Amino acid sequence: SQGQYEAALASYKTSLSREAQSPAPYIRMGDLFIASGQLTSAADEYHKALKAGFIDPDSMFEIVDRFRQIGREIDAQRVLGQLKGMNLNQDQLRKLDQRLGTNLASPTEEKNL
Repeated sequence: SQGQYEAALASYKTSLSREAQSPAPYIRMGDLFIASGQLTSAADEYHKALKAGFIDPDSMFEIVDRFRQIGREIDAQRVLGQLKGMNLNQDQLRKLDQRLGTNLASPTEEKNL
């Protein structure tokens, strides 16, 4: 309902002012905008999330998926490009491979034993 939406919006705005360094509130805010069909506003929130002080690869993958959900492939590819240049663990490399169709994650056996 509109009332629930307004209440959620107000609560996210409060958490945004408290957690400005964290991408999570921006991602949640963007999700709210998607739910109400405001895709441009949603994209704006995801861009803000990417600028958060404590942005991490896992949050970036979430944002890639959201950008794709709202048809913003160029934005998704830009974030994937940034992820490619980061020091990712195997799990994150697999996530990157899934989204890029690449094979960057190394096989599980260790090379230099």
